[in-house]
Amino acid sequence: MKAIDNHALKDYITQAERAWLRVFDSGKPSHLHSPDGAPLRRLPRCWQSRQRIYAYFRRWWGPRLASHMLCNLPIFVRQSCLYVAAYDVPPISLNVREVQVVRERDGVIVVSTTLVGGFDEPWRVQHVLRRNPLDKRLMIVERSDPEDFRYRVPYLDE
Repeated sequence: MKAIDNHALKDYITQAERAWLRVFDSGKPSHLHSPDGAPLRRLPRCWQSRQRIYAYFRRWWGPRLASHMLCNLPIFVRQSCLYVAAYDVPPISLNVREVQVVRERDGVIVVSTTLVGGFDEPWRVQHVLRRNPLDKRLMIVERSDPEDFRYRVPYLDE
């Protein structure tokens, strides 16, 4: 495997970290509300199916994390269109200050990332990347921060 350029890696992780919020913030105001009273924002045409949103997340994230991200979006279907509830989200550190390759072995790259912007202090997160076996593109298969709601295992209602 050829060496990874740190600048390209920083750009890649920056885009990956911003993907969830880019979908969440893309909605346009509507007159509809969620069952709990939150205003709904209609998603643009490019994200009018869960499959399209999932495919968008898969540009950067592995299947498991992309699925978690999709499940953690507050999506509602109204009038055959997808909407997101305009909830307040907790602080999210989205801006990548620096990346450092910790280990690169057997097709797996472990990267230590410093994120800023959501908290007072810089936030350290480890990303584990590997190449997709089908198209050989990089994908993030693990992320170390269990507190970030975007990547948590979704709760199933019983």
